Amino acid sequence: MTKKQTAVTAAYCETCDVWIYSCAQHHFNSCPKGCISIDGGLSYTKLCFKDNPPKTKRFIIDASAQELYDDWNNRKNVFGRIVNPK
Repeated sequence: MTKKQTAVTAAYCETCDVWIYSCAQHHFNSCPKGCISIDGGLSYTKLCFKDNPPKTKRFIIDASAQELYDDWNNRKNVFGRIVNPK
């Protein structure tokens, strides 16, 4: 079975050195230290930050939109962070 890929918008936290993204419309995701947060999943992008606005970038995730939603809905938290992207 071939996995589908999904494009997500991610925000970069310089303090934590991690990209974060929201998996579902109401998935409010924060970096480890809470410096930045992102919300909206594939529907919209809402950013919250303490100091300067974070950089954003589109990434292709090796998961379907349904897998991302299920990850959030079932509180698995497998997805939502990108560390050391290629």
